[in-house]
Amino acid sequence: MRDARKHHYIPRSYLGNFGNSNGKVFRINTIDIDNKNKFKTNVENVASEKDFYKLKTADDPLVIEKFLSGIEGNTKRAINYIEKYQEIPNDDLFDYMINFIACLAVRVPKKRNQTEKTITDVYERVMALCLFDEKRWNTIIERVKKDNENLPNVDYKEVKKFFDEKRYKLDISQDYLVGNFLKMASTICDLLPSRNWGLVQSECPRGFITSDNPVILTWTKDHFMKNRPPGYGLLGTTVRLPITPQFLLIGTYEPLKKLSIFNIKQVAATNTLIKMYADRYLFYSDRSYYWFDGDKVHDGPDAYLRER
Repeated sequence: MRDARKHHYIPRSYLGNFGNSNGKVFRINTIDIDNKNKFKTNVENVASEKDFYKLKTADDPLVIEKFLSGIEGNTKRAINYIEKYQEIPNDDLFDYMINFIACLAVRVPKKRNQTEKTITDVYERVMALCLFDEKRWNTIIERVKKDNENLPNVDYKEVKKFFDEKRYKLDISQDYLVGNFLKMASTICDLLPSRNWGLVQSECPRGFITSDNPVILTWTKDHFMKNRPPGYGLLGTTVRLPITPQFLLIGTYEPLKKLSIFNIKQVAATNTLIKMYADRYLFYSDRSYYWFDGDKVHDGPDAYLRER
């Protein structure tokens, strides 16, 4: 029986596209980038965290997990259509794909960690200003006490030492983090349909790999704003998502072929880009895959692990 507390931030149905089936069980080749090792395991065992989408204040704590499961099931139908007809659907299946991409772009731990870091940075900057000198601190405390007479006396030197030594951990509400993910996904979902979408097909059997951060947003080559972070609503940006070893979705604001064929070098370069944006894990379906180091095409994870 599946553990209801194990929430997959990369859907099992998506990972199954890159796995090898043994009846109902899908096993997938995995590289742990941090530990520099590779292994093969059930898709159930990877890309998950305990209670990752659980809400503490909702009537149904698992409402988000159920919501995501619905999107994933419909997206599987869209991917099956793409594999069968080698084209992007233009009906409700396309809408399901857009929802899936938007959620997948921001539901992963890497994005949540970025949100937590941003909030922590803002908190620390505000506290640093409050603790700039004792006079400023006492003025702030006096103002706060007007609204809260029961506030205990707080010694400036003790608080400053506590803050400077970082003897604290900012506890950000899980409900806030999940709600923030939904807001970001909603914004991205509104922007994605305005892009031109196409398919890229690998001409080599090993094809594309994927990762634990598979939605890739980049500037187009040599764009004049390439030194700034790209945005989903900005011209000159490209969205990529490998959906199977043979197919990769690509969305731009520029004219785009409905179907492009990538040779081994192009596939290898794409896999290298996917690895660059990975957080901790890479996933691939074959015994090996191609990647590119800017000089030549390499074959296999062993060479990649030696390079790291």
